[in-house]
Amino acid sequence: FALIKSIEENPDSPYVRDTFYLHSKTRYFYDNFVLPVGSILKNMKESDYKAKLLMAYEQKLTKFEKDAGY
Repeated sequence: FALIKSIEENPDSPYVRDTFYLHSKTRYFYDNFVLPVGSILKNMKESDYKAKLLMAYEQKLTKFEKDAGY
């Protein structure tokens, strides 16, 4: 859960300083942080938590993509 939460709280996240207008920086964060978080979650061992975490991640991913204009 901390990884999902860090998408918005990481100091490099565009959410911290509302810097979505910096398209290159936003794309870099998306490609090198947001998407790898999804990879980590998808490679987790099967459990009840995995499904819940993946659902939370998908919501955060959709919100990020909307906010970034992707």
